[in-house]
Amino acid sequence: MRRGEILSLRWEYVNLGHTPRTFVVKGESWEVAPGWLLIEKSKSGRPRCLPMSGRVREVLHPLSQDETRGEFVFRNPRTGGGIGDIKTGFTSACRDAGIDNLTFHDLRHTWATRAAECGVPESVARDILGHSAKTMTGSYTHTSPQAMERAMELVADYSREKLFSLTAKSRQAG
Repeated sequence: MRRGEILSLRWEYVNLGHTPRTFVVKGESWEVAPGWLLIEKSKSGRPRCLPMSGRVREVLHPLSQDETRGEFVFRNPRTGGGIGDIKTGFTSACRDAGIDNLTFHDLRHTWATRAAECGVPESVARDILGHSAKTMTGSYTHTSPQAMERAMELVADYSREKLFSLTAKSRQAG
């Protein structure tokens, strides 16, 4: 998700339940499957739905149960509204972690790179990232919800798989 999509995400559009939920956004009906979320306004101006990885659902579920949670997933504690920007917080977190020269947008590039390394088809990554099709063939290619869910889980497990792979190789060498 883009920074603005994340910061404007409302709890009502995060489906952590077991049944689909339907919303009307700009006169258009959107069904949000269990484990998915609805981005009300994307860069293109149109809503879109995305699957959440299991790890994301694990983090969000207890937060969704908090009675003081407010309307937005990421809420400004002073105003109760959405957070407008995270430059200071993100910069501080990077500094504390010893990471130099990382922008929030770099995280999208990292996701796309890891998706490609995991074998996620380009059309699936394109749809998850919210990019438009650049070719006529691309505009005829549609991604299934199951393919998007698999891609999210593959990338969410990327570091675990890499660590396992490296550990297994070192054991074989030793």
